[in-house]
Amino acid sequence: MKKVDIVCVTHDHGDHLGDAIQICKETGATFVGIPELSVWAKEQGVKETVGFNIGGTANVKGIEITMVQAFHSSNRGMPTGFILRAEGKSIYHAGDTGLFGDMKFIGEIYHPDIALIPIGDYYTMGPREAAEAVRLIKPSMVIPMHYGTFPVLKSSADEFIEIAGKKFRR
Repeated sequence: MKKVDIVCVTHDHGDHLGDAIQICKETGATFVGIPELSVWAKEQGVKETVGFNIGGTANVKGIEITMVQAFHSSNRGMPTGFILRAEGKSIYHAGDTGLFGDMKFIGEIYHPDIALIPIGDYYTMGPREAAEAVRLIKPSMVIPMHYGTFPVLKSSADEFIEIAGKKFRR
């Protein structure tokens, strides 16, 4: 396994928690998540965890990580997103979420260079809502995610690109 320093987990659904516990145990990576999830990770044998809450910022191994809200479901704690900042750049990982108006503040406060936005619909926002999220956040680059991984997630990156393209040509 390659070197892993930090594993940020937005919530405890299997497609997000995945192999995080095993990866942290095998590599010594720090597990980062909401307190309830971080405590659980520690109980599973992860040596180093950082559990903080929505609105808070932690410096983990030289990376400034801010936890932001996400609207979804979760069993342990609440679902979250992350803003990661280092070397003058910032990345927004929205986690699994629906569209929400405060994404505008995420754009205004953190100015993400890159935004990872779910587009799959059904469990998260779909392409239309994701295009609106991009309008609110105003990142330099967008990486669509959380689509095509389950049969009900029929949205595609092409569909998102088409909708977003129309929205920004106005």
